[in-house]
Amino acid sequence: MLWLGSKLGTSGLTGKNGSVEDLMYSSLISKIEKAKRYAEEPERISFRSFEVAFRGDNGTHAVSLKGDDWTCECEHFRTSGLCAHVMTLQRVFGTHLTDNARYTQEHVPA
Repeated sequence: MLWLGSKLGTSGLTGKNGSVEDLMYSSLISKIEKAKRYAEEPERISFRSFEVAFRGDNGTHAVSLKGDDWTCECEHFRTSGLCAHVMTLQRVFGTHLTDNARYTQEHVPA
């Protein structure tokens, strides 16, 4: 990108307020400032789905979220619908989850 700006600048092409290179830097600076502002407002971000490898005490488990539905490969999740791996991710990413994904009920057999 810099090389292109330098080549355009040497060919005499300039923007309204300066060289093409200056305009490119200005645009990049404004994008960086916007990204910093967004980063200070984490409520703008919500996860719709993701999958992680969770390294637990008894092995590594695939944990995923699709919509508001969690899954985990571990035995406890298979029997109860909730586990330490899911609860950890709910705590870590809580501000980025919907209420339904953040608060999951354990399915206790009757």
